Amino acid sequence: MHTANPNLQRAEMLIAQRRYDLAEDHARRAIGDDPNLATAYSYLAICLSHSQKHTEATEAARRAIGLEPDDAYAHYVLASVLEERDMPREAIAAAEEALRIDPDAPHIWAVLGSSRLALKDWRGAADAAEQGLARDPEHEACTNIRAMALTQLGRRAEAGSTIDATLARNPENAMSHANMGWTLLHGGKPREAMLSFREALRLDPSLEFARAGIVEAMKARWLIYRVFLAYFLFMGRLGSRGQWMVIVGGYVLFQITRQAAGSNPGLAPIATAVTAVYLTFAIGTVVAYPLFNLLLSLSRFGRLALSREQRIAAYALGLTLLVPLTGLFFWLSSDSLIGKIVALLGAPLAIPVALAGLARKGMPRWIMIALCIALAACAGAIVAGPWIGVRTIGLVMPYMLACFLSTWVSNILATMRKPAKR
Repeated sequence: MHTANPNLQRAEMLIAQRRYDLAEDHARRAIGDDPNLATAYSYLAICLSHSQKHTEATEAARRAIGLEPDDAYAHYVLASVLEERDMPREAIAAAEEALRIDPDAPHIWAVLGSSRLALKDWRGAADAAEQGLARDPEHEACTNIRAMALTQLGRRAEAGSTIDATLARNPENAMSHANMGWTLLHGGKPREAMLSFREALRLDPSLEFARAGIVEAMKARWLIYRVFLAYFLFMGRLGSRGQWMVIVGGYVLFQITRQAAGSNPGLAPIATAVTAVYLTFAIGTVVAYPLFNLLLSLSRFGRLALSREQRIAAYALGLTLLVPLTGLFFWLSSDSLIGKIVALLGAPLAIPVALAGLARKGMPRWIMIALCIALAACAGAIVAGPWIGVRTIGLVMPYMLACFLSTWVSNILATMRKPAKR
């Protein structure tokens, strides 16, 4: 890299100090001094990426490559920018090109591993991190990526020892403490995980990886949530294809049990039990996350730990559940028919409402919100039907079915490719 330019040297120093706003200014000055200085465009891309100006950052990174196509650093910067932009496949291609030029750079192996983590390619991420560690056994980013991948592969003991070694070398690394927290959480040790997450946030209060972990560790204090958390972590380790196999397999088993009971009345009690367990677990896995967030929001520290989006999703679910609970109260206290109808129709609506809160930002979330509004309108029409002289009983089964099928809609939307950040 060309560092004779004083503005370029200053930009490099400021980037090392994470003072990206000042570094951007010096990178632009270096470009003014020499418009063909590729490294200046790479530095500018780094600064713009950290300022969430993803489109401009990508353009600057590509400009650097255009000026010096055989510069591994320029390709590495493009990979980093694309990874930050939620474009892991493109980031992998850029990282692989950088490695073709310089296969001995551990930081390039790190961005390759991180991008593979984003695609839930746990084995590929571990392999990339190990390649980086073969070049530099103490490279912290590669160590942390390897630990994350090993945790997802179920090799928690190996991941824990890897992180222990990293923390022994550098006890001030926030990501390593957060990594240790998630490893402990996967191992069913929420109390110990909480300590690691707190230390990570003390070192870096902006670390989202640790904040998300401390929320899960706090909710894991409830035994019932620990059951769901174990399921969530298990599903997270499977990847998209494995998750669909579990979901479809559970549904097929449920249907086989029902059909067997239909042809053999003696199996009816078993079928009833299977149906109850299946529906309870299916609904529980959907509403558990926002429901326990709602419980967590009742405490002052819990409210601070939750993000704004998590609080909104929790409150939306709470208001939704208030409707069937109110109906249930009037049904049980005064044998109210309208209370019974409201209770029976309001409860399933909690499923799409919970899923809307869990949906990814952008089009998937808007689709789920639109579905919630449509189903709420349908439920309202069913309730109001007898009062306005319209027969709406035929809408009950389609409404119920749509509420349960919203889980499939949500899973399909979750597998859609993310739009690039701009």
